[in-house]
Amino acid sequence: MRDVDTDIWYALYAPAETPRDVVAKLNTAVNRSLKDPATIDTLTKRGLQPTGGSPDDLATLTRNDLERWTKVIREAKIQPD
Repeated sequence: MRDVDTDIWYALYAPAETPRDVVAKLNTAVNRSLKDPATIDTLTKRGLQPTGGSPDDLATLTRNDLERWTKVIREAKIQPD
């Protein structure tokens, strides 16, 4: 299959029923941490690029990756062992 862009990313998820204010507090804390020079240094030394974002950004990324990899798996006819 051609034109497949691969990447790796890490995220913090919470249960679906987590109150919005708790999600907002966690998101603020994580984004703040990802802007901390020590965190940036640690992650970049490991080849990672700290990005951060909103819960909606993560939902979009998750949805897009699921669609992309579902298509790759179907087109390549990949089956579980």
